[in-house]
Parts: sequence; C-alpha cells; structure tokens
Amino acid sequence: ELVVRFYNGIGLPVDSILANSDLYERKDKNPHAFCTDIDRQGDVRILCNLKNNEYWMDTILHELGHAVYDKYHDPNVPYLLREPAHIFTTEAIAMFFGRLSRNAAWMQQMLKLSDEQRIEIEKVSSKYAQLKQLIFVRWAMVMYDFEKQLYANPDQDLNSLWWKMVEKYQHVKKPNGRVEPDWASKIHFAIAPCYYHNYVLGELLASQLHHHIV
Repeated sequence: ELVVRFYNGIGLPVDSILANSDLYERKDKNPHAFCTDIDRQGDVRILCNLKNNEYWMDTILHELGHAVYDKYHDPNVPYLLREPAHIFTTEAIAMFFGRLSRNAAWMQQMLKLSDEQRIEIEKVSSKYAQLKQLIFVRWAMVMYDFEKQLYANPDQDLNSLWWKMVEKYQHVKKPNGRVEPDWASKIHFAIAPCYYHNYVLGELLASQLHHHIV
C-alpha cells in the first residue's frame, strides 16, 4: 500500500508491476529478491518475500526502482537499446529509492508521523544509514577481490581464499577448523557474476542524485 501510494505520487505507477509479481514467502521459493523485464515492452515483474519490517521496505522500494526504470523506457527507442545504459545506473535508481526506508521525512509523510516522532527517528536514521554503507562497502570489496582472484586462478583453494578476503576487508576471523565452501553460498557467483562493483558505483550515483535533488 505504501509503495503503491508513493510511486503513484511521483508519477510512476507500479500497480501493473505488482499485479504480475511474486511478493510473499512460500515453501522452497527463491529467497533472493530481484526484478526482471520480461519483454522490454512494459511487462516488468519483481520477486520478493515481504515481511512487515524496514529491511523489506528497503527491498521493495529498491526492486520497484529497478522496475520503473525498465517499465518507463521510451517505447520509441529501438528494442536493443531499451534497457539500462549500464548496470550501475539501474542500481543507482534502485538504491536512491531504497534509501527512503531510512529517511525520517519520508516516513513522516507516508506514515503520518508527528514532528516529535520524526525528530526521534532522525537521531538514529542518518547514523544508521552511514554505518550501513560503511559495512556494505567492505563486503563489496570481499566480493570483488575474491571473484577477481577466482577467475585468475580457479584451481586454487577457494575456501581459504574466501576467508582471506573476509579477514582482510571485514576483519572477521575464520572459525577454528572451518573447512566449508562458504563462498559458494553467495548466489551472485551463479546468477550475476562480476556484479558487485556495480552496487558501489550505484551508491555513488545515488548519493549524487540525492545531493542534487535534496
């Protein structure tokens, strides 16, 4: 309801997107949210596993950011050009909108909060957003450096390489005796290889957009 009201309010209706999308949890469903453009002619859909919390508000705002980017391409543009100019640009739009889940002014408007409630949220929301980005960029460096070295030498001990990167960038120590393919639990290696740097570039562009608009 909130995202429909918000996106409709900025002139980017999402009703048809949501009508064709898979939004809620069920057994054996893919846990990873994503957006897909079916035909480059307006049939755009998202997959989520929505719950009533800030994480999933961020997620659905994010995925619908991708979706409106795809859906509202100029239909007169040739088919082969009717897609994002670059992966990081669609990520930027998705992140720009996803951040609103931590924006006190947006929460006040969408949830009809009082000024006192907004001020209380502002005391923690900006610091939380900064911390989230700092933590994320270190995680992105793990993914980027690991994948770079994986392709350079796929026959090396990837389990050890993974924990070497985790310890280097995130300062998380490998548990004693841990010999498991932890790296392989990350879905991007299978379905979106060489992708993670686009999230970092997207955060940069989203920040530039926010600075210019706000």
